[in-house]
Amino acid sequence: MANEYEPYENLANAIVVLAAKDYRVALRKRKRHPGSHEAQYRVSKLEGFFRSEWYGILTDVDGEYEAAIAKAEADKQVAITNAEAEAQKTSIAADAQAEANRKLAESLSDTLIDYQKVQKWDGKLPTVSGGNALVSIDSAE
Repeated sequence: MANEYEPYENLANAIVVLAAKDYRVALRKRKRHPGSHEAQYRVSKLEGFFRSEWYGILTDVDGEYEAAIAKAEADKQVAITNAEAEAQKTSIAADAQAEANRKLAESLSDTLIDYQKVQKWDGKLPTVSGGNALVSIDSAE
């Protein structure tokens, strides 16, 4: 048989669980937006709730402990999200570089390479030239 206080205990537990969930969300928002006054306000209000007499009436769980657990979980989630974002950024950059390399490779031809050689040539012949084992050095300079 259910005790007569069970509905009240369920309500109290729901309030505490919702406050813990809201606290985690507020912590993540504060981490993502450090200058957000709204996020800081929500974090402060919820921390006040965890330290309040009313919280002590609702549950036997230590409010400081609950806050510490929530902070650790929020930090972990933010770190995971940041790592995933960085991995996605790296993947997108690699895909873009691969596509650029593919387009460059498609655009290259022997004629284009020869043209670029001619454009870069300053008109001077090399001062050292050789073939096989013979090397001649131009002493004109």
